[in-house]
Amino acid sequence: MRLELGRAVFLPRSSAHTPHVGTDGNIGGVLVSPAFKARYGNLSDAVLGLLAAGNQLGSIIGCIVAGWIADTYGRRLAILGAASLLVVSCLVISLPAVLPGGSLSPIFAGRILSGVAGGIASTAVPLHVSECAMAAWRGGTEACFQLAIEVGILAAYTL
Repeated sequence: MRLELGRAVFLPRSSAHTPHVGTDGNIGGVLVSPAFKARYGNLSDAVLGLLAAGNQLGSIIGCIVAGWIADTYGRRLAILGAASLLVVSCLVISLPAVLPGGSLSPIFAGRILSGVAGGIASTAVPLHVSECAMAAWRGGTEACFQLAIEVGILAAYTL
């Protein structure tokens, strides 16, 4: 078996970006923090639930469109698009910190965008890795993707 160094280095790296999938969904601690309550007041359970579920709602959308995006534009462009969308979502989520008024709309919209990015990445990365990995390494490289997600979830709950 011929070792292809480029693929041996690239494939684990393509899975290594996925800890954001575990870290971007955890908002529970923020919603109950005194600083959040001081800024936005006592919000109804429905509003808090929508804020918490925004990421998952976006993930559903992202997973639905990810196959079409990956087939139409390619796996790597789908991954690059998901990473770019994640950066945009972070900027949108941070808008209430710099804009007066303290609206929750940017936070909700940003969490949906973050979820869409995670849904696309959760579909496109395993597709890309499974198509590029050598047959002998395919299982291990796919496991790197899941391991990165679990490390992200662990980091979100311990930090």
